[in-house]
Amino acid sequence: MKNQLAMIKKGWFVLLFFFCTFLSARAQKNVIKWNYLSLVTKTLNFGYERALGNKVCFQLQGWYWMGGGFGERLFGSDVMSWEGYGFTPEIRYYPSGTAPKGFFVAPFYAYRRFDFSFQTETVDNPGTKVEGKASLSINSGGVAIGYQAQFGSHVTWDVYIGPRYNSRTISYDGEYTKVPDNIFSPFGIRMGTTLGVCF
Repeated sequence: MKNQLAMIKKGWFVLLFFFCTFLSARAQKNVIKWNYLSLVTKTLNFGYERALGNKVCFQLQGWYWMGGGFGERLFGSDVMSWEGYGFTPEIRYYPSGTAPKGFFVAPFYAYRRFDFSFQTETVDNPGTKVEGKASLSINSGGVAIGYQAQFGSHVTWDVYIGPRYNSRTISYDGEYTKVPDNIFSPFGIRMGTTLGVCF
């Protein structure tokens, strides 16, 4: 029995070795990424990039927001719970022809949605708090520039920044008068950095 287990283990190691060798020999066209700085805002942010040629890649990022300071900024200390999610598709153009490595220009679209529950004062009965809900949707578009480096055979790191234009829609369950219209700017900055595994 022990000999059989030893043979199985050796077989798995041999398969793993040839698999890693195969990945190293292939042109690496795929990158799975993690935006590690997003943890600062209590957000899980992951992405996938696929090379479509020597100069062009398609990337899709998705994220889930676990709540934090943004909700408190919007509704003050009355926020009870909040969550959000979003995705960002983009096309990356690498002028050097070494995609997915090097300097890139990336037009992008982003969709973000946030859902909140809160306590608020009604217009008819000031001082009386009732529970309510709100949803915020933001559509954005812009262009980012950045650089993606590769370390060894399977590790990537990239950084990017660029302007974006925001269009937002907010809806409420019930009456609400505390949110100023100018709290959301139509213009913003998209920036980030990721660690990735390429294969």
